[in-house]
Amino acid sequence: MIVFEYRSSVENDATGEVTFTPREKEILKAIAAGKTNKEISEMLSIGFETVKSHVRNLLAKTRTSSRTELISKHCHLDDYTAGTPHYELFRKQG
Repeated sequence: MIVFEYRSSVENDATGEVTFTPREKEILKAIAAGKTNKEISEMLSIGFETVKSHVRNLLAKTRTSSRTELISKHCHLDDYTAGTPHYELFRKQG
């Protein structure tokens, strides 16, 4: 078994600010919109295990332990969804 230590290469050491890749932003937006891993997988046309891997990486990168904590610390839905190609998928149905 090979174990890799995850270390963010894009974390700004001076400010402690974390930046996200475009795909991580898409995943984060979907999580903020309440989408499940299966829904994210179908919406972005990527594998279910790939989504799980992205979520694990987001949690590690942000040093959070749950999706709820991740959203509360790093996501403001309007900031992350307005003007994105998949905006209509993230809007809450009402």
